[in-house]
Amino acid sequence: MAKSGRRISPRLKFQVVLELISGEKTPAQIAKAYGVHPNSVGLWKKRFLEQGPQIFENESSQNEVEKSSQRWNGCWAKRKSRSSF
Repeated sequence: MAKSGRRISPRLKFQVVLELISGEKTPAQIAKAYGVHPNSVGLWKKRFLEQGPQIFENESSQNEVEKSSQRWNGCWAKRKSRSSF
């Protein structure tokens, strides 16, 4: 029978990992404070460290999407103002 665990938000996982990286508390202390299993804390840290560089790889593509969106909004505003005459 599958165990139905509660879903932990990405934001909470990130907060847990940051606290773990600070080194002020042990993984067991952090796990107890947040009500999660100590193994989960270690897995989240491992995943964070492995995937961390990918966060910054997408930065340039996000900037391009934002620029395209701004251009589209500008064109839409011009078009809308022309059609109001």
